Amino acid sequence: MVVISGGDGCVISRSNEAKALGIKMGVPVFQVRGLLQRHNVVMRRTDFTLYRELSHNVMDTLTSFSPGVEVYSVDEAFLNLHGLERLGWHDYAARIHHCVKRKTGIPTSVGIAKTKTLAKLASHIAKTKTGGEVSHIFSEEGDVRRMAPQIDVREVWGIGRRYANFLYAHGARTVNQFMDLPEHWVRRHMKIVGWRTYKELHGFACIPLSTRHKARQSIQTARTFVSMETELGVIEEMIAAFASRCAFELRMEEGCAAEIFVFLGTNRHREDMEQAARSCKIKFDTPTNSSIDIVHAARVALRQAFLQGYHYKRAGVVLAGIVPEGLVQLSLFDDGNRRYKHQQLMDAVDRVNTENGSNTAYLAAQGKISLKSFYNTFRPDDAKEEGGEG
Repeated sequence: MVVISGGDGCVISRSNEAKALGIKMGVPVFQVRGLLQRHNVVMRRTDFTLYRELSHNVMDTLTSFSPGVEVYSVDEAFLNLHGLERLGWHDYAARIHHCVKRKTGIPTSVGIAKTKTLAKLASHIAKTKTGGEVSHIFSEEGDVRRMAPQIDVREVWGIGRRYANFLYAHGARTVNQFMDLPEHWVRRHMKIVGWRTYKELHGFACIPLSTRHKARQSIQTARTFVSMETELGVIEEMIAAFASRCAFELRMEEGCAAEIFVFLGTNRHREDMEQAARSCKIKFDTPTNSSIDIVHAARVALRQAFLQGYHYKRAGVVLAGIVPEGLVQLSLFDDGNRRYKHQQLMDAVDRVNTENGSNTAYLAAQGKISLKSFYNTFRPDDAKEEGGEG
């Protein structure tokens, strides 16, 4: 199976079987369509709403294993296990794995070590293990040294492509060779980031655990259309659905957006057609999270960006300038009563949709468009766009 990006029809995730076929990360679908068809590779569209829900369930489960959990990304987290040594690391890692799998269906690999960098490295090793093992543990520096000669320095968290190429040029191709470099040399040539990674590999914790929730700076919903669209009315309903989804996520974050950005573009793989990439940004007089205000602004922005005569293939909505709901600075002419009514209405709509399913209640501007229509699965022979965008 492969997962296809919503932006440009590229492969962004692959099962092990797909990797074995030689399908590269980021390759456009149209370049490997024949290969996908010959081997009956299943293709799926991205479903970021589902990913976020699954991620939330996993992270919520992890909180039962530690009072300190740092959600690092949608599929990674750091846990503070200080004081839990008596439970036995291997048994505790197995309990984490089995509990997450039972409650969410998501398999995990667990790495345990003294520092975050080593824990990430241990998790990487656990992921590549065979024989049913789900964890790897670095309890002493000797454990790291035994594995380090087998691990490419590129696998180390904090060593990007530029630093990896630099280390390769200086003969440090493995983690062990990197650890053997003089500390003053690392500090001089790799600055504070490289030096911090170097120290963490030696067991000195330099990157603290951050358990504070990091509010998002922007929220985006964007999709590639199944077929190219030329009618403003059709795209307008899609944009309204995108904007409504963004507004809902914004309310879940307890934030308000100061501006909205709408963009749309043609199929860049169709060289036989005229190309256009259009966008428009609108600032709100007062930051808001009301679907009514946000959808209205999105439609206005779309009408300013839309040009007749083009075949549009993708579009999206971005909410930016996000501030906490309780810290919104009202404008001089802000209508507090209207704002209160919008808040009450949005609370009611969210309750209805939470209890009865998304899009049970929605704005008329969305027409019959549902975001679920953009999450449908498709097979290689379904993606017949000439330019290859799935």
